Order: sequence, then C-alpha cells, then structure tokens
Amino acid sequence: MNINELIIELKLIYEVIKPQANIGGVEEYALAAAEAMMLDKIEKAKESKLSEYEICSKASRLLQTFINISESSGIPLSDETECFLRQAKAAGISFLESYQRPNSRPLSAAPNGPPSYSIFVDESGTASFEETIQPVLCLVGIIIKDERIPAFEQEVNRLLDKNDLSKELEFHAQEFLAAFPNSPYLKAFPVEKRYALLRDYLALGMEYSRGVHHLSMIKILVNPELRQRFLKKSINAYTYQIGYFLITMDRACLLISVGSEYKYYYDRTDAYKKHIGRIFRSLESNDNQRLRLFNLQYSPIAVDSKDSRVIQLADVAGYYLNRYRQFEVPKNKPRPELEKHKDKIYEMYEILRPKIVSFIKQDLPITVDWKALEEFSLNKKLLALKMPGGRR
Repeated sequence: MNINELIIELKLIYEVIKPQANIGGVEEYALAAAEAMMLDKIEKAKESKLSEYEICSKASRLLQTFINISESSGIPLSDETECFLRQAKAAGISFLESYQRPNSRPLSAAPNGPPSYSIFVDESGTASFEETIQPVLCLVGIIIKDERIPAFEQEVNRLLDKNDLSKELEFHAQEFLAAFPNSPYLKAFPVEKRYALLRDYLALGMEYSRGVHHLSMIKILVNPELRQRFLKKSINAYTYQIGYFLITMDRACLLISVGSEYKYYYDRTDAYKKHIGRIFRSLESNDNQRLRLFNLQYSPIAVDSKDSRVIQLADVAGYYLNRYRQFEVPKNKPRPELEKHKDKIYEMYEILRPKIVSFIKQDLPITVDWKALEEFSLNKKLLALKMPGGRR
C-alpha cells in the first residue's frame, strides 16, 4: 500500500463516520466497525515501506474524530485504537483530548450490530377545532433503547417505594395535579408533594430516554379558511397532524441512531387507533421516497398505559409540552388558570428540553416533500382506504 492508497482508504472511513457524529451521535457498534476498518488499513500500511510517522500523520484526522466521539458520547475506544493512538503521539502527532473518555475494552468485546429502539406515543389535548378550553393538540413520542426499559421500570418502583406508594400507581399528569384525585394512592398526598413526585418521575424518564419528539398545533390559530376545508372533508386536528408527526418522527430517528430499528407503541385508549395503522402503512409504502417511512419499521402496537411506564412518561411529557406551547407562541394568550402554574410548566420544560430532538438542526427537512405531505394530510379518503398487508 502506498501513501496515496492509504489516504484514500482512511478518507473513506472518515466520510462514513463523520456525518453520523454530526447528525446526533454514533452508536458503539458503528464506532467499533470504523475502528476495525482503520486498524486493518494501518496493518496493511505497516507491511509496506511507509514510515510510522507517515502512517500516523495520515490517520490523525480519523483518530481525532474517534477521540471526539468517545468523549462526547461516552463510548469507549478499543484497546487496539488506544495503542495506536499512543504510537501516534510517540511519533510526534498531537491531539485535542480531555482524557474524559471511558476506559477502553478489546475490539472483540464491542457490540456487532445496532441496538433496537422503541417509541412510545401519547397525545395531549383534543382533536376538535371548536373546543377552546384545550386549545392545543400535542403528539409526543419518547424514544428509548429497548435494553434500558427494564432498568427504568425498576427505578420507578424504587421511587414509589421511597414515597411509600403502591407499585400499582400510574403516572398521569392530570390525575396527579387534580384538586381531588380519584386514585386512592394519591388522596393522602398534598398537591405540592404530588407535583414533586411527578417532577422526579419525569427527570428519571429523561435520564433513561434517548430523545423526545413532539408536534403541537394551536387549533385556535389555524387559518379560518383552512379550518373550513378541514370541516368539509371531515378532517380534525388529529387526522391532519398525524401524518406530519409520523414523517418528522421518522426523520428524527436519524438523530438518535442510524441503522437501528424503531418500534412504535401507542396508548390503547387512543380514539384514532383504527386510523393509525392505515396511515402508517400508506406512508411506509408510498411511491414518493420523500413521503415514506424508513426508520419506523413495524406496524403500530397498542399498549395499555397501566402496563407501560414509558407510555405514562409520554403522558406526563405531553401534558407539559402542550402547556408550554401555549406560552411559547406570542399570538396565543393562555387562560388565567394556566398563568398561575407558569413557573412549574417552565420547570418541567427545562427537564424535557435537553432530550427534545429537532430534526431541523441539520438538513433533514430536505428529506421531506412538504407539499405532498400537505396533500396527504388533507386526503379524507385515506381513512377509509384499504391498504396492502404483509408487514412484519
């Protein structure tokens, strides 16, 4: 291998791994695969007449990228890469590093495939354009690694034990904050203590989650002419918004993990469960690639909230994102009852904010055909359309 061949080979590895790091993080298996490719090229280069300095200098940009990924994502580098890094330093190559990366492990101990994720979705608000008490409809999805779910549920049980509460208690924001809760477990708790427990639960959920995707519509601010079009087509806020939510959620998955599979769970009580499967299938099989689901790879799965702490987490997140949105938009004036709780709403939003996934940060909006999506969302025939089966 000559110097030009080495440069080309290392550049190809760099061009694969760097965009993933820019988008939103590199999974451990992907970093390990890139390391293995680099080390293979280095071994071949060492068999040639290239000097150690030449080899190390040409690999320095890729090594720096590996360092940055390890330090920002908390993913360990392999023992083999750390060894090569020491060789590069000994050859006179310098690197920017904080030495805060995890302890290394053998390359053979790294995972050899992408992790699987689940998205738990709930809605907050109603779909009617006529209602003014709940002016916002918010759809929210909690993105979490499957392997993290059991540990999260165990931590929730510890939180309940700490407060001498039954593990049968479900976390629902509306119930927790009611003046007179129906739950027998909460009746003895003053509302401030219930709020503190809800805050601890939300913080715990964000610790275990990889991301939160949400989409909100302030119904009273929708153009009256557009609202009339909705009414004539028997389309409400939910059936209009769900297409946008699914497509933007699908693209947001790229910010979490490239190449992973994502399962989609929704609350079984969702009033529109009969529609979600048809809309989902239509988007997955759409001929327009910019109007197609790529990352959401399984049919929507209904779950009871009592059986899923993550669905309950989506309920709490949706409750506060709904209300935060009412303060966020200058044209909207929140009801006086909401103004009294503004500080707590903002406090909860600050817990959520670091995990909110914005697919607009990169160039991902260009992956969506927005005009076609608008037409799709206004197609009332879709709700009665028979879609092909054969899904996994």
